[in-house]
Amino acid sequence: MFSRKYISDYGVEYDRNPNGRIISRPVYKGKYFVFSSDLSRVRAAANLLIALCAVSWPAFFLPLCFNLSAARVVYAAVPYVCCAIPLFSLTTAAFSLRTVRQPMKREVSDRFLLGLPRSALSMAILAAIAAAGFIYRLITDNVAVSTGDVIFGICAAVLIAASVIAYRNRRNAETRESETT
Repeated sequence: MFSRKYISDYGVEYDRNPNGRIISRPVYKGKYFVFSSDLSRVRAAANLLIALCAVSWPAFFLPLCFNLSAARVVYAAVPYVCCAIPLFSLTTAAFSLRTVRQPMKREVSDRFLLGLPRSALSMAILAAIAAAGFIYRLITDNVAVSTGDVIFGICAAVLIAASVIAYRNRRNAETRESETT
């Protein structure tokens, strides 16, 4: 099935099979897109994103393995756990960027043009909220900082840095309309 946004890019063609039955099949009639950058820059951007995701996933799971006082504070733990959603989206976009063939349909092009920056930006915002909640807890509560809390802070900083680098790298994955179909 196609989402409502892309339904106008498809048409229906009717054919007869050898038994005489009428078969309907969708046919893409929309525009095709190619990358604005050359393919070597796109592959380099994909490799960078894959490396960032390879660093971000352990940084995401490491604080979840310890009994942290920061994990007991809702305004630090919930945004941190929610970072998994944009991180997963960023990972799938990175691997798709590595394996995509040109020309692309509009649906695939929008995944890179819109989905990649959204994922990186939302991960940066969620990790920053988690880090701010962690810092707020350290300031307001008079508790000693444990090793696990330091790990939480470092891992939140790694997630923020990785998402900022991914967001700044979005220019290499921009697409434009293809002149030929």
